Amino acid sequence: MDKIIISPAKYIQGNGSLDNIAMYAASLGTAPLIIADDFVTGLVGDRVNNSFAKENIAADFDIFVVNVRRMKFREFVISLTSVNIMLLLVLAVVKRWIQQKP
Repeated sequence: MDKIIISPAKYIQGNGSLDNIAMYAASLGTAPLIIADDFVTGLVGDRVNNSFAKENIAADFDIFVVNVRRMKFREFVISLTSVNIMLLLVLAVVKRWIQQKP
């Protein structure tokens, strides 16, 4: 069962939530921009892309650098407002919870 928290944005978690992420996103827009860092994209990018493919929605991924300076992040946010982004998904994980294999 997915848990959905809306405060102030929508936050979804649960076993298999990523496999259904496009189902939730489709009600918000049909041209998503998905941002995540290299680690997260490598970890879940295929699952997210497959979810959007099932809904016949083209997902546009953008790699976000984690250790970015505050000014660079602000420029990134401002650049988002200059284009017609109707749906922005941010994928994130807490790395310390994931045991990485050597």
